[in-house]
Amino acid sequence: MKCKSFKDIPAAMTPYQRSNTYRNYHLCVIRTKESLCGKLSFYLKEYTCIQLNYFSLRLFSFYYKNFGYKKGDFPIAEKYAQEALSLPMCSNLKTYEQKYLIKTNTEFYNRWV
Repeated sequence: MKCKSFKDIPAAMTPYQRSNTYRNYHLCVIRTKESLCGKLSFYLKEYTCIQLNYFSLRLFSFYYKNFGYKKGDFPIAEKYAQEALSLPMCSNLKTYEQKYLIKTNTEFYNRWV
């Protein structure tokens, strides 16, 4: 089940949710193709605040200095880190602010995809 707010944006992937469950999100993470992620990040920074919350372990100096990890050791984590962006989310986010975020994302995909 795809997040209803992004249902009209095929290139934006949202976390999977089974139809018989309800999720309480602490982050609003969307994923897009790696080739679009940089453009989307740059585009959204013009209109709102975004975060990059997920990084591959091999990027942290402790892990590559002490364990010798290198690019390609964790291909799934590395791919996810290149595709995921966190949109603003908090309990006091107003409805008009939510609609603005959805509209801004939709405009990006309509323009670039």
